[in-house]
Amino acid sequence: MHVNLQPLQPPPLESYTYSHRIAVGGMAEIFLAWQQGPGGFRRQVAVKHALPHLTADPEFVDLFLREAHIAADLSHPNIVSVLDVLNPGGRECLIVMEYVHGPTLRELLLAAAKRAVGVPIEVTAYVICSICAALDYAHNAVGASNRARGIVHAT
Repeated sequence: MHVNLQPLQPPPLESYTYSHRIAVGGMAEIFLAWQQGPGGFRRQVAVKHALPHLTADPEFVDLFLREAHIAADLSHPNIVSVLDVLNPGGRECLIVMEYVHGPTLRELLLAAAKRAVGVPIEVTAYVICSICAALDYAHNAVGASNRARGIVHAT
């Protein structure tokens, strides 16, 4: 199946102004946007849009929304916060998340490779420990049933 990787045209949203697409994957695109509110309230956010060809599948929509609900219950320094879930017009699926400024892990690795130097062991250890702390927290997070949810992240 061929998937068009050109940025989709985000739907106009009353409280959000889009800047640009910052990432695309197999299931969604992420856009940098500004959330606006009364009294000049304004903050940068990341808006995750499910790819249009997937939103026609009710099972995918359920999975996407379940991801948002689970992530919204998590509060950890190494896990982005879910701020809102939107379904404008009943067709698009959007998750509004905090925007974390900085390079991605992929960008750090590419920069190190370009300079023909390895990533310092201290940085590597910090990143691995941070990821493990987030995964441990998510796996052991207590849900509404007062039991660990057992969340496992697979890529």
